[in-house]
Amino acid sequence: MMLAMRRLLGKLQARLERRVATLSAGPADSSAASREVSAAGSALLLDWIAGDLDDHAFIGRASAMQDASGILEKASVARPANALVWAARAEYCVANRNFSAALEFAERANGLGRIQPKVGLVLVKALAAAGRREDALGALPVALDSARHMQDLATRLALCREWQALEPASLEPQIESARAFVAAGDFDQAIAAYQRLIEAHGPRAAVLLPLAAVYQDLVRLED
Repeated sequence: MMLAMRRLLGKLQARLERRVATLSAGPADSSAASREVSAAGSALLLDWIAGDLDDHAFIGRASAMQDASGILEKASVARPANALVWAARAEYCVANRNFSAALEFAERANGLGRIQPKVGLVLVKALAAAGRREDALGALPVALDSARHMQDLATRLALCREWQALEPASLEPQIESARAFVAAGDFDQAIAAYQRLIEAHGPRAAVLLPLAAVYQDLVRLED
């Protein structure tokens, strides 16, 4: 029985390797840069397709490689319904100032996985980078709701930074950041954030009224 199992695993591995080789070759009309995936990139794809790496580990490692664009492209061909891979492609394009492609990939990711906080963050980034400020602000509430629901502090804070960049004069992103620290149980960071707000803006209603809501958050957590 062990021999049969080994043969089966060998066949599966061979199929996966052929699949990765096909993906690495790319379609006939692709550019040379798009077709090129290193041996290390192919091995990474194989580990991911075989289930030895989860999406986050794969994307983190692929994004740090020299042929990141090609690896992520092949990954989106291998698993076209994977929202995180499309989001990673969008983020790569934003970093490389290819804003039209970034928007295309971010919208594709959002259509597949809008409830995933990272997908919402990348959509906001892509819209902002493309100069579509109002659309980016319009996408923020849904992305923030997702980050709150999933208790994703890092993404929630990143969204607040994007929000602040879009509306530099607004107090709301700073208040949202402080509330995020409260929700995460990091009261020292929350208190420090509120102290900075009061020192900068004084006892204005725009600051004090939202702080009352945060105080209620703290009281509920203590109970």
